[in-house]
Amino acid sequence: MTDVHLHWIDVPSDGYDALLSRIGDLLSAEELARANRFRFEPDRVLFATAHAFLRTLLPRYTDSELTFVEMEKGKPELRDRSVRFNLSHTRGLVLVGITATADLGVDVERIDERDLEGLAKRVYTEREISAWKRDPEWFFDHWTLKESYIKARGLGLSLDLKAFGFTEDGPRLECAPEFDDAAGWQFTSFAPTPRHRAAAAIRIAAGSPVRWITAREEFPSYATRTYS
Repeated sequence: MTDVHLHWIDVPSDGYDALLSRIGDLLSAEELARANRFRFEPDRVLFATAHAFLRTLLPRYTDSELTFVEMEKGKPELRDRSVRFNLSHTRGLVLVGITATADLGVDVERIDERDLEGLAKRVYTEREISAWKRDPEWFFDHWTLKESYIKARGLGLSLDLKAFGFTEDGPRLECAPEFDDAAGWQFTSFAPTPRHRAAAAIRIAAGSPVRWITAREEFPSYATRTYS
């Protein structure tokens, strides 16, 4: 049995300076510099919250020093890969996935009123579009599945989004054999809040059982320890 832990947290309403007084010691100098480069305060708050949250979750799963490296296409990993993780954030929510050794991707999106019709034609397969009833929740259920898969593979948007899709049951990956081995992936999709949709993908041997463990965290519970 492979466990995948999915933790999410609401983004606090603090202003950026007030937030740093609570969690600034959790962030590295590089993370603080990256947060400060965002032009708008909500983006600075979101970035700082996400990375502080990640730094407090990982020590629950590994005793290793939290030294991060960027893989090809910029995907972050721990240098020793003692555990595998993936981070996603959107307006109002941060999601972190953690597992032992497998390739993992997570994505969270806030349901909004963008031009879904036009976007669907660019990212969904014909079968997916025919199954879509112009329901925004369906759209973001499938969008997060696609994003989680892309992130698990670590190839970013270099993958053709219309070259793969997801069935209505499962969900299960559908693609040509030369694109990927669909049987080697498992997925979950869920709604952490009524306004958000999330998904996770893991590369694992066909038929291997996966246990998805979800947990909503409270902001004060993780802003209490300092890590170098």
